[in-house]
Amino acid sequence: MWLLFLLIACSSPTVPDTGLDIPRVPAWPARNAPLDDPEVLVTPSFGIKRIAIDPGHGTRTNTNTGTRTLWCEDEDDMVLSIAEDLATRLRATGAFEVMLTREGPDGPSYRHRLAAVTACKADALVSLHLDARGRAWRWHPSPGQTC
Repeated sequence: MWLLFLLIACSSPTVPDTGLDIPRVPAWPARNAPLDDPEVLVTPSFGIKRIAIDPGHGTRTNTNTGTRTLWCEDEDDMVLSIAEDLATRLRATGAFEVMLTREGPDGPSYRHRLAAVTACKADALVSLHLDARGRAWRWHPSPGQTC
């Protein structure tokens, strides 16, 4: 059985932290924008599934840290944070055994990650990456920093 988790982060080329039509409520992608967690319902017949989560990039041999977020964070750091959070949430359901293919900035090569996923006999592999699309623009979140 395969599971598919899709995390889509969309933003239009606007100035960050702009408000919605509601005063003092920030629009996504503001850091404090309201996002609701979906309720996860798992039936007993579902059993326990093994999920391997691969936070993209972050290998010792690859200097490619991926794209950068709106707040100048490297993709490899951001997807690691997302992967850790997703792993915590999946484990909390009691229906998933979760393996992270890397747990720090200097993870193993992709070849070693795939071998580990194969060895653990994962029911699904979720590889997390960010994507940069649309029109780019520069802004300065703090003096001397350009995103």
